[in-house]
Amino acid sequence: AEGAKKGGQAVGPRPQLLVAVREAQDGPEGMVITAALLEVQGPPVAGLPPAGGIARLLLHRRHPLLQGLGGEWLPRAGDLLRIRGLRAVVGRAQAGRGPLLLPMEVALL
Repeated sequence: AEGAKKGGQAVGPRPQLLVAVREAQDGPEGMVITAALLEVQGPPVAGLPPAGGIARLLLHRRHPLLQGLGGEWLPRAGDLLRIRGLRAVVGRAQAGRGPLLLPMEVALL
């Protein structure tokens, strides 16, 4: 199974997350979503908080979720997202905002 990347190498099976959107900010290159981690399944990934934590998701404009929902979609507080796999944990938690994650597969539930 494909895993999160760290230094270009897979770090194990793909984690699966269920998150609840807290807020979303749109920008010219994509969006940053702050979300509560409701479920975290799979092996531990360095920098990924456990269920109950907070994380930020970075979705580039070309991410399949954004392409499929149209360029004007912006998640609302309370929306649920299912994440399967992480490309990387690219940023550490800052001021209670949680680490910055690059998700692979994201589905709106």
